[in-house]
Amino acid sequence: MNVIPLRLSGAEDSAAAWLAIMDRGELSYEQRQQLHAWLEENARHADAFLRLARLWGQMDALQVLAQQKSAPKAESRIVGRRLALGAAAGAIVCVAALLAPGPSTWFAQDSQAPTERVYETDVGEQSHARLDDGSVIALNTRSKLRVRYQETERSIDLISGEANFEVAKNPQVPFVVYAGNGAVRAVGTAFNVRVRDGNSVDVTVAEGTVQVTAGTAATKHSSSERTESALKQLTLKRGGVANYGDAIQTYGYVTPEKLAQNLAWKNGKWIFAGESLAMVVAEANRYSSTPIEIADPAIGGVRVGGYFDVGDVNALLHALEVGFGIQVRRGQDAIQLSAASPSPPVS
Repeated sequence: MNVIPLRLSGAEDSAAAWLAIMDRGELSYEQRQQLHAWLEENARHADAFLRLARLWGQMDALQVLAQQKSAPKAESRIVGRRLALGAAAGAIVCVAALLAPGPSTWFAQDSQAPTERVYETDVGEQSHARLDDGSVIALNTRSKLRVRYQETERSIDLISGEANFEVAKNPQVPFVVYAGNGAVRAVGTAFNVRVRDGNSVDVTVAEGTVQVTAGTAATKHSSSERTESALKQLTLKRGGVANYGDAIQTYGYVTPEKLAQNLAWKNGKWIFAGESLAMVVAEANRYSSTPIEIADPAIGGVRVGGYFDVGDVNALLHALEVGFGIQVRRGQDAIQLSAASPSPPVS
């Protein structure tokens, strides 16, 4: 069973991203310099790097710390060896903004036509893209979005699924994500948007500040000033979460641990910390081409904890069998879960 207690901090989130970058091969000179600078910036950075390297069994990465202490800055060399990170390679998105150049101009001086692109992922796929202004998008499984940059607005239509945005600062041209019956507006920040069934939308803020606007009047052609009386709006800072449909349904702030858990997918990880089996199955189904069904309603409330590579449905099902008293039956059309004997306790 792959159950590992985690309390991820901001330093550990960045450490996971650096480990994932190393998994992609040899670091460039600029990346080596940036990694050295990050490790020297705060003792907690090196501690986080060491902790995750040990936790994930990536002991080869420890050579980075040895070189950091022994080699002169001008002569230090860091070679990223292939590490057993699996799906965690997607964590490059976390620090892509740090490695990006400053905001660029996405319009030619003599062109009035906006730049438009469509990004899409299939079941179990994840991808990331750097936009023309330096912003970075990470796209989760079964997701689709359209990017349309104009002179007055950087517009994103999140048609389905989930995406994480690292926004390049440009106060003159706001970055707006349209999802469901609302919009999320930012200038330079990092946030996550997920479209659920029935146009229910979740928003999570990782850095900075965003404005959430809910209601059917929230369209690309409506300014918040003109429609303020007809809309419900909310400003969220780091750790803020909200759900909206035709109006803002719920909102609040979560702990750093819960924030890390909510955003773990972009680091290539699933973190479950006592969620019900029903919630875990719903999440797993986003990544599975074969539906997973709870055949025995009595087990829907079983609490599940664990730490997995994101989308590794087989590892999750194995953990449910050996650690949570769940029987797994695999059929051609569905995977059915039921209680083994005796029935597992429900807390």
